[in-house]
Amino acid sequence: MPLKLSHIFDNPEPKDYRGSIPLEGIKPLGSFDWQTLDKPNRLSKVFRFRNDESLIGFVNAVLDYEKTTFHQGRITIQNPVVKVETWTKDLGEITAMDIEYANEVNEIYGDWKDAR
Repeated sequence: MPLKLSHIFDNPEPKDYRGSIPLEGIKPLGSFDWQTLDKPNRLSKVFRFRNDESLIGFVNAVLDYEKTTFHQGRITIQNPVVKVETWTKDLGEITAMDIEYANEVNEIYGDWKDAR
């Protein structure tokens, strides 16, 4: 049975999913404002920036994070907007790694959205 995002939020005892990292302990931080899209199932969010320096800093910080986790998202840049999407490509589904990735990208955005 494919993992749906609602399983992560509604299931009081999350389970492992086909060898992905355990869902236990992986919760969205604060207000989880990522959209869920399909074909493939994925998380998506658009980030807006006031200047090029903030946009570039954000993208570089996300790429640095990806290097440490070996989990890459899809990053689309159309200045002043950056769209980030994530899913576990091998499974074509959203897993705990994607929730963790989204939480971290939100944190990175908080550091860069108003930077000059």
